[in-house]
Amino acid sequence: MPNNQVFAYIWACREVLKLPVDGFIIDAVQTGSNFCRFARQVYNVSKELVDEWYADTLHHLEISDVYANSQYYPANFTSCGNYGGCRYREACAHAKSQRNIFFGNDFQQEYHPDLEETKPVKLEVIEGGKQ
Repeated sequence: MPNNQVFAYIWACREVLKLPVDGFIIDAVQTGSNFCRFARQVYNVSKELVDEWYADTLHHLEISDVYANSQYYPANFTSCGNYGGCRYREACAHAKSQRNIFFGNDFQQEYHPDLEETKPVKLEVIEGGKQ
């Protein structure tokens, strides 16, 4: 079944562009030294499924907003190995009192230009989560 990217494209086509999109098609080609194989898979995605994805996405954004407003981002240890592994995995494997050693040596803290207006005067690492 589709992932977030595909659901987002379908939602945007239907809701933003007002296109009558029923789903998506994946075309695949496998090439070898003496052969080529072609395959096509058609996926129909119901409005109900896309609406559920959209509601879940809004919920995740609301949670992210809470994290940003409190400046506390809880660890999600079940995701440490996803997509090649989290870059914070080595730091999280140690006690909170020792993590600054890793953050200070291996990580630069800087704000994305879009977030400049929310940037505090001085960047600091918060010990133990919430202040």
